[in-house]
Amino acid sequence: MLDANTYSKLSAQLRLERSHFQCMSHNEFALLSGFFMLGRSEIVQNIPTACTDGVNKKYGEAFVLTLSEPEMNGLVLHENGHVMLRHMPMYKHLFLEDKECANKACDYVVNGWIVDTDPQGVFAKLPAGGCYKPEWSNLTVKEIYDLLRKEKEGEPEEEGDKPGDKPGDKPGDKPGKGGQGGFDEHDWEGTEEAEEELGGAEEVGKLVEQAIREGCTLVGKLKGNINRRITDALTPKIDWKVVFQDWLVSVTNGRGTATWRQFNRRFLAKPFGMLMPHQYEESIKEVILAVDTSGSISDSVLAGVIAEMVKIVESVDPEVIRILWWDADVQKEQVIKRDQSSNIKHLAEAAGGGGTRMGCVSEYIVEHGLKPDCVVVFTDGYVEGSVSWQVSSPTVFIVDGNTRFSSPTANGKVIFKN
Repeated sequence: MLDANTYSKLSAQLRLERSHFQCMSHNEFALLSGFFMLGRSEIVQNIPTACTDGVNKKYGEAFVLTLSEPEMNGLVLHENGHVMLRHMPMYKHLFLEDKECANKACDYVVNGWIVDTDPQGVFAKLPAGGCYKPEWSNLTVKEIYDLLRKEKEGEPEEEGDKPGDKPGDKPGDKPGKGGQGGFDEHDWEGTEEAEEELGGAEEVGKLVEQAIREGCTLVGKLKGNINRRITDALTPKIDWKVVFQDWLVSVTNGRGTATWRQFNRRFLAKPFGMLMPHQYEESIKEVILAVDTSGSISDSVLAGVIAEMVKIVESVDPEVIRILWWDADVQKEQVIKRDQSSNIKHLAEAAGGGGTRMGCVSEYIVEHGLKPDCVVVFTDGYVEGSVSWQVSSPTVFIVDGNTRFSSPTANGKVIFKN
């Protein structure tokens, strides 16, 4: 560590670069080494404190120049910790529900790791405004979020209250210049765009996994330990149904269409009678549900799949639901139209029970010239070694079993139930 006088003479950019180097040399914080090179890390003028979109990290120059060296290390570890733990994409559904509580919950987890690793703050210290409660050391983001929500809803907001300024919070829990319930900002809205710059969410996920492996190797060489809080957080318990609903909405929305065949009556009623196209929503024509009924699938699992079918119908209301029951081949096809869909729970009749060959689903769809808006495959993931998948429609594979299963198509997404 430099003495305070020498450090005060460093520019913001040099402080950032020095923190990266210092952390890479620390026997435990070296875990984040790969993340300093993932995305962009830059000093900017238009950020009050610091900000991350889950990939890139921005540090406000004026704020950086107010920090001591341990505080700067703490800030850098904090921002990169959010990236490592995938907080932005993993917990966007919490952000949409309550931005303040989601921001603080993620901060408590990252800051807890920093403080647990360096309790005295000799190497890394939280800047003023950092959320930290020792009694929440072993809690997950969701658990902390629920506590914050309960605390927030149980206290009537009085004039002058600020986010984080609630009974039971410590002075350090109050928001700093970031104003989101912590000392930094979280660009949840910019996450998707940031991930697309690196090839999409799936590619970023692979880069994060690679960075973690490299960091673990470096920690081992430096004879350090990896905090259990981090190993637990790296396998977050997220409701797969929330992830699935997000995917379903993303592939079936945006179907608003304008047509000049019919004029928009609302604009015709204006004083000057403007001629504008009529907007209408194009309905979802067909969703294929391909259900694995091989011998390894239990009756209870099939009952759960049928329950999910009901929710799919309620979410997107397609004109046609086509159910393909498959094992080594497609054993049965059921076509359920919109006027029957409310009774899908009783109409669905499973067939099969033999071996497993997922490629038969793709073959069936292609051979019959089916053009669904999307395909939902339910399976335990124990399928043939190389799956041939030629379906061009967006496809999601909901896997209840084999965690090594990977999508056989670039147009597919895998969601693990457990």
